[in-house]
Amino acid sequence: MAIVLAASPPALGRDSPHPGDEVSVRLGDLPAPYATPSVANPPQVVARPPTATVHVPPGFQAQLFADGL
Repeated sequence: MAIVLAASPPALGRDSPHPGDEVSVRLGDLPAPYATPSVANPPQVVARPPTATVHVPPGFQAQLFADGL
């Protein structure tokens, strides 16, 4: 059984997957439930830099839908 994850975080590193890349995580590679301590990691709001761009696969386009929510 394989779980496929596709994500496009705002800050991608040089070796991070690109939109459309397949990322596989095998169930056997994951720790058992409750095998690791729970972490309090609340979200933080970060302002979008004025020069920020979104990378999308060829043939697709992205536009700002809502701002300041």
